[in-house]
Amino acid sequence: MPMSAALLGLSDIAALARVSRPLVSVWRRRKTASTAPFPAPATSTGGRELFDAAEVASWLMASGLGNNPTASDDVALFALLAGTDRAGAATGADVVSALLVLAAAHDEPLAGLSRAALLDLADDVDPHDDAVYSELTALGDDLEEWAARTDAVVSAAYTPRAAFSALLAAPVPLGTPGSASARISPELSTFVARVARQDVQATGVHAPAGVVDAVLHLAGFWEDDERPALAAPSPTERAGRFMRRAAMVAGWSVQPELPAGPTTGVVQVLPGTPAEIAASLALISELSLELRDEDRLVVVGPAAALVGPLRGEAALSRADALRTGRLRAVVHLPPGMRPAHPRERLALWVLGDAHPG
Repeated sequence: MPMSAALLGLSDIAALARVSRPLVSVWRRRKTASTAPFPAPATSTGGRELFDAAEVASWLMASGLGNNPTASDDVALFALLAGTDRAGAATGADVVSALLVLAAAHDEPLAGLSRAALLDLADDVDPHDDAVYSELTALGDDLEEWAARTDAVVSAAYTPRAAFSALLAAPVPLGTPGSASARISPELSTFVARVARQDVQATGVHAPAGVVDAVLHLAGFWEDDERPALAAPSPTERAGRFMRRAAMVAGWSVQPELPAGPTTGVVQVLPGTPAEIAASLALISELSLELRDEDRLVVVGPAAALVGPLRGEAALSRADALRTGRLRAVVHLPPGMRPAHPRERLALWVLGDAHPG
């Protein structure tokens, strides 16, 4: 995939500033004759004007306009994922997340490493090509430049794990359970992780269709040498590979099966068609049947799916999950827990051992 320059279109600038696209045009027009005019285009392609990403970030910070107080920190990631080719943003997210795995495993900056050295490091951290190696080999001669610019993303975020969280928050079409559309708020991610960890001495963590942010937060509840193994989705699909990369950046030991002993886990019911909702609820029903008294599972999803009226296969699958007797708590959450759809309401299930009474 060709490497794009550090350039942003007007839509990208709107995403960086967290405002509407028309508002950026208003800024540009009204600030033309001011002492701090909107940055001039750096170039254009196909009639589309492109602006230097660093200049735009500096202007946003100096002007105080927009709704993103960390624009100067976020711009390195935007420059990587936005650029001129929006269709390539999802592939770019895969590449950046793979390089973040290398950054987490390597004590030194990736910049300066040759393509061969980067691939050797990828082979060391991902010998079975479950999450990283294919994404990086596909880059060809662009790998070294992507690595150098990923260093800038890590530097802005301070750590690879924080950079991965920034990646999840970026308004780009990742197409995974961690994508901007499906992503739950950081506050809810932290809460889900806390509930999954509370009073559970887990030897394994289950994330079959996990909330990626929660997997990152959950890692922080254990010291590095005490963190249990994590069972991630199959690496044969893109979403599974993405989840594995998040787990590796967070320091999890990713294994195909969990060891014996208590387990905890997080699952997200993604918004979708009735058939997709039914499939998610069927998975939760299966997991409920496998739960033992010492296990826990936290489920987050649309309130319509978890507590609202359902019909057809979705209703049957939810009834199967409820009949297992493992549902311990239901929380109907306020609006705003899924930033991409702030009016939607989510709900939370906690599955675990039966109450002593």
